[in-house]
Amino acid sequence: MNAVSPGPVHSNFGDGAFDKHPEYIKPLAEQTALGRIAKPEDIAKVIVHLLSDDFAWVTAQDIEISGGFML
Repeated sequence: MNAVSPGPVHSNFGDGAFDKHPEYIKPLAEQTALGRIAKPEDIAKVIVHLLSDDFAWVTAQDIEISGGFML
């Protein structure tokens, strides 16, 4: 079994916290090597590939999907 560990994601998780408090986005983005927080589709792409046959030999891994958050 594998797992994914996303960094900050702009989604409706937390009752839409980023939409209610957009002032948190910029400070988090500034702590991310890629310069932004993730969109749900950024995380989804990794999960889809992890579930594909291309990754059939990857086992017992925790894949960090953070864009370099807090590097």
